[in-house]
Order: sequence, then structure tokens, then C-alpha cells
Amino acid sequence: MRAVTERLFASITAAVLFAGCSGGDTSAPAPTPTPTPTTRTVTVSTAGAGSGTVASSPVAISCPGACSATLSASSVVTLTATPNASSTFASWSGACSGSSVTCVVAAGSNAVSATATFDLNSSLLTVVLAGTGTGTVTSAPAGITCGTDCTELYVSGTQVTLTASPASSSTFAGWAGGGCTGTGSCVVSMTQAASVTATFTLQSRLLTVAVTGTGTGTVTSAPAGITCGADCTENYAAGTVVTLSAASAVGSAFTGWSGGGCSGTSSCVVTMTAATTVSATFTLQTNTLSVVRAGTGSGSVTSTPACITCGADCSEPYNFGTAVTLTAAADASSSFTGWSGACSGTGACVVTMNAAATVTATFDLASIRWPDSGTRFCSDLVNSIACPGGPAGQDGAYTINVPAYEVIGGRVRDPVSGLIWQRIAPLTSITFAGAQTYCDDLVLDGFTDWRLPTHLELVSITDFGTAGAFTASAFPSIPSNSFFWTTAERGAATTQVVGINTNYPVSRALSKTVSTDYLARCVRGTTFAGALTLSGASVTDARTKLVWQSSVSPTDLSWTGALSYCEALVLDGQSDWRLPNGKELMSILDVSLTSPTISPVFTARPAAKFWSSSPIATFPTLGYVINFDTGLTDDIGTDFTSLRSARCVRGG
Repeated sequence: MRAVTERLFASITAAVLFAGCSGGDTSAPAPTPTPTPTTRTVTVSTAGAGSGTVASSPVAISCPGACSATLSASSVVTLTATPNASSTFASWSGACSGSSVTCVVAAGSNAVSATATFDLNSSLLTVVLAGTGTGTVTSAPAGITCGTDCTELYVSGTQVTLTASPASSSTFAGWAGGGCTGTGSCVVSMTQAASVTATFTLQSRLLTVAVTGTGTGTVTSAPAGITCGADCTENYAAGTVVTLSAASAVGSAFTGWSGGGCSGTSSCVVTMTAATTVSATFTLQTNTLSVVRAGTGSGSVTSTPACITCGADCSEPYNFGTAVTLTAAADASSSFTGWSGACSGTGACVVTMNAAATVTATFDLASIRWPDSGTRFCSDLVNSIACPGGPAGQDGAYTINVPAYEVIGGRVRDPVSGLIWQRIAPLTSITFAGAQTYCDDLVLDGFTDWRLPTHLELVSITDFGTAGAFTASAFPSIPSNSFFWTTAERGAATTQVVGINTNYPVSRALSKTVSTDYLARCVRGTTFAGALTLSGASVTDARTKLVWQSSVSPTDLSWTGALSYCEALVLDGQSDWRLPNGKELMSILDVSLTSPTISPVFTARPAAKFWSSSPIATFPTLGYVINFDTGLTDDIGTDFTSLRSARCVRGG
């Protein structure tokens, strides 16, 4: 400023001196040159959507505010653009150019202007589509339409609202990222770059498989999911094409599909546009069971499940895998001797019908044998113990011809003797004549040939092994301490018959005419018959197949002595002799005779009391003794130390 003043003062002084010169040149003065400007004006402006400031160096401009200044023309001016936080410096125009935030304006005399352009900051928003389904995402403000356009730059601070629209077969499952969750609109504040994921899930459709029919099998699917039997339902994405395949189990056949638009027996293809149920039907194969009856005797065969009743119906188809139980029942004059074909033995025949089968049941004319006594314990002379135990040779140590009583309707068949018994006897007492009439008139299970049993027949089903005769499971509801009638008359006393007690297998003489009444159980079948034959020192009983010592022990013996005597006996070249059990000893009583009550075929016939090998069930210090004087049991039991006779037996 001082230099400017000095130059102005010099100009004024020169002019004054020039004007005061009277002798000088009077011609017009030479033109004065236009002075060069010594200052200039610098103007700044801002532009663009953003904002910021421009300052100068030397300090003169701070725009906005002071956006123009007059500066020395010789000065170099530096302009600096500073964007605000929400903006970015973009570029200069005018006296400046480029994108550097500083601009240098060289010295000069001309006025200059420069414009600084500021843009608002922007951030990139990215949308990602995920999941098994499909759909679109749009934005407000506009910019994103994802599927096709999934990214957009938005000015910093812009609130962008994203909206998801699932396709018809899909469901919008939710947002992730950008601070968004749930399934509503997603609002993103664009303070920085953001990525938002929109998940679409294909809608699912439930496929249900039902296995029907009499057979079995499995159904599987492709794609995997169903293995029916075990897993018969599965959710599949809408539109999935599912192929179902059926496989029948052994013994079954796949007979076809129904539902889901499927039929026939090939694969079932279902397009899962809606919940669908498909049924697969399996049918059991059938196999025929045939029964053939053979042999010299007669009888019937029945089945469980019911169908076969042979005699009348001897062949029947059964579903594959059915377990059919065949039961043989011999007629009265016959015995069932066994199965052949699909079964063997004489018990129940069980045939599993995995293939056609034929079973032969053989019935022969009855071969009567004498049944086991039923005793399954031994005595050590004090207590009942397990067999073998105690003295050798006692009843429980031998099991010969053990009955396996067969319950058939209201009947019980003894496979050893071949006899068929009324299972449940009336509990009302009856006279002897009434008992005979009752059995003669009885019609049971269609049979009319019932009769009152002989003494020998009734003895055959006694049980010496329990305190109560007969076998409880086969013959239920037996009252204790009761006698049953038989047809066996005692000797010449035709007014008496032998009765058998139910509490213990003991016999008693019963009067036909007494007022006291007894019970009746009826029987049918071939009775014990045949002759006693003496051969050497032995007597063979054709009725029971037992072989007896014709003589007796040389002296009376205790129970243990009698057991030892028979165990050691060698007779007719045979060494398998034993002391007979109570039931065996009763079988050679001939109650039609009087003292002694035994056939004269025997060479020794003392009217004496004889030991059996059977201890008393509830009194293991006592044994059964049979009196061959009276033909009856000797009370209930005899002390083992008592001396009695012994007659040995073998076979059976």
C-alpha cells in the first residue's frame, strides 16, 4: 500500500512541475500510457449436491461467507476445498481444474473465478438371493430389482426400504444382514456399504404312502425320504417329481397303486403340486395244505386256524407264512401212531405255509400200553427229594409210557392207552344204576358210544404222584376225597363193585345198593383186553405189555429190601427187573376172584400184601401196598420198615 502511495505522489509532483514551465514546448504532450493494474479480483463459488468450504492463502477468501477478494496482482493465491462430512470434493472448474483439493492461481492482473464442486457421499447396497426357493427384492427409493439388478449406490444417509416378493411356489423365509431380520420390509440406513440376504424357501408338499392288503412289502422313493414300512410320509419341495417303487416281501405280491394319479404295478411318478396320498396294495400268496389219512385204524385231523376237518375237508389254501396246527384224534378202536411228510412224531403238527405242503396222519388199530404212574419225586425215607435220589429202583426214577393227555373239545385222549375220557365229570353224586344209564345215554362232542369204565380203565388215569388222583390240567374240577364208580364186580359178591378214590389212588368196595352215592366219569374206546401167558419164569400181560415175575420174593422184605431185591433180580436171562409202581401192581389184580385176587397163571399166588415202588405223595415215609387178599389198596400207606412181599416186573 505504501508503494502505491509513493507512486501516486511522484505523478502529482511531475504534473505540477510540467504545468509551471512557461518556456517549454507548447505543442501537445505525448499520450500518457494506460497504467498496468496492480490488483485483481479473485472470486470463488461452490457447486454440486454436496457441501464444503473454500479458503485462500493468503487469507482473504473463506467461502461460503467471503467468496470474493481483491488481491495484489503479483500475488500467487492458493485455494483449498474442504468437503463437509457428508460430502466429497469432486473437482474444480473455472480458473482451477482437476480433482485435487488445492488449486494454485498464478499471479496476474485479470480477475479470476473458480468453482469447487462437492458431491454427497454414497454407499453401495448389495442384495443377495438365497435358499431353495425363488423371488424378487425391490427397493424404495428405486434402484434395486433383484433378480436382475441386485446392487445400487445410495447417497449417504438415505433410508432404503427393501421389499421381498416370493414366487408362487416359494415362501419368503426372512432377511439377514443390514440389521434386518424377520419377514417384513427391510429398512437400511445407508451410512456405509451394506449387504442384505433375502432367503426364499420352496414350499413343501406332504407325500403319504399307505401300505394296504393282506400281504407285506416296502415302498421307497427317489428322491430319498420314504421307506414305507418304517417311514411313510415325507415333505417335498413343491414341484418335485417323486418316483415311488414297490417291493413285495417273500410270500406276497404287489398288486398295484391307487391315488396320486398312479395305477398298475410299475413305478408311480408323482409331481408334488399338492399334498398327495398314494396306496400300495400287497396281497399274500396262498399255499395249499393237504392232509392224508393212512394206516389200519381210523381217526380225524383238525386244524387251527379252523378250515381242515379231515374226514370231510382234507385240503385248504392258507396265506403264506400262516402257522397251521394240525391235531389228530384217533377213533375209539384206533390209536394215532404219527405224522409223516411236513411233520413227524405224535404231538401237534405245526406247518408254516411258506409252500404247498402235504401231511400224512397214520392211525393204526389201538396198541394199548399201560401208562406211567405220574410220580416224579423220590424219597430218602424221610423227605421227598429230586430223582434220582434215595434208594435205587423207586417209582420216580422210572418214566415209562408217560401220558401226554390231549384235550379235544370236551374229551381227553390218553395216547398211551388209546382211551378217550369225558373231561369234566358231573359233580352231582349218582347211584350205580344211574351212573351206568348216564354214560350209556351221554352224547358228547357228537359221540354216543360212552360207557362206565372198568376198574382197570379207571386205574389207568390215576396219578400216584399227587395228593389227588388224575391230572388236574386235563381233568379239572375234581372234588377231593370222592369215589368214582367202575363196572368191576368183586368176586361172587355181585352187589359190590370196586371204586377209585380221587384224593389218593386207592380202591374201595362200593355197594351197588347202598344209599351213599358216588360220582361217574365216562369213557369210550377199546378196553384193555388180552391173555396172561406164562413163559419160563415170567408172565406176559397182553393187556398192558408188562412182563411179570411169576414167583415172589422168598421172604417178606422192607421197602428198601424189596427195591434192592428186584433191582438185583436176573430171571429168564433178563436183568432189567424192577419193583412195580402202584399203578402197575394194581393192573394184575383180578377183582372177579376172591382171596387171592390174582390169575392162576402166576405160579405163586399168596393172598398177601405186596410192596409197590411208589411212595405216598405227601407222606414220604410211607409207601403204597396192594392187598392181594381183598384186591384193594391196603389203607393209604405203609411204613417203609414194614415187611411185605415183592413181585418184580419189567418192560412196558
